Amino acid sequence: MNRFVLIASASLMFLLATAWAQAPATGTVNGNVSLNGARMPNAAIVVSSSGSSSYTAKTTTDTNGNFTVGDAPVGTVEVKAYDSQGVFLVSGAVALSRAGDVVSLTLNATR
Repeated sequence: MNRFVLIASASLMFLLATAWAQAPATGTVNGNVSLNGARMPNAAIVVSSSGSSSYTAKTTTDTNGNFTVGDAPVGTVEVKAYDSQGVFLVSGAVALSRAGDVVSLTLNATR
């Protein structure tokens, strides 16, 4: 019985280690959106990454025009901002160099 438990525990540890090792390397992108110098609340944010062609994240800016997107894949991250009617405002890019990076991006749109 003890041998079975030992083998089962070792197998579980191997599977967990393998799953952890295969988890994608990610970071966090913080940012701010302004329009003509004024903070832009409720702007739609769309994030894509060169690190994963299937990655897309969406969020909305808060009342101060700030946003945060976690779990963005390592690589070049492109952020696009749209107004509340879906009209494109501005875009920018920033690089996540390694897992755990936290980067900031300021997007200033003009009309």
